[in-house]
Amino acid sequence: MADTVNLQASEYNELLQTLKSIHPDIIQKLTQAVKEIRELTGSSGSFQTETVSPKIAGLMDAMNHDLIQNLEKLFTDSEASIEKFTQTISNCDTAC
Repeated sequence: MADTVNLQASEYNELLQTLKSIHPDIIQKLTQAVKEIRELTGSSGSFQTETVSPKIAGLMDAMNHDLIQNLEKLFTDSEASIEKFTQTISNCDTAC
């Protein structure tokens, strides 16, 4: 059984490392998209209008503050869950 658990642990460690590299990239891309949309709808932007721009600005604020913060927490929690699961399996394997 130890060989199987060790293999799974290495797979989970690989998954964890992959997620840790992907998560910041997702946040960076969302942040960049918000920045570019703000530029397009800003006072000197190509799509600036009096009626639409304030609504877009509100949407971008929500993305910046709500969506991105929630994603960061979700990403942190998912990484912690994988680490805890791997430790639990390892502890069980050692005890059994």
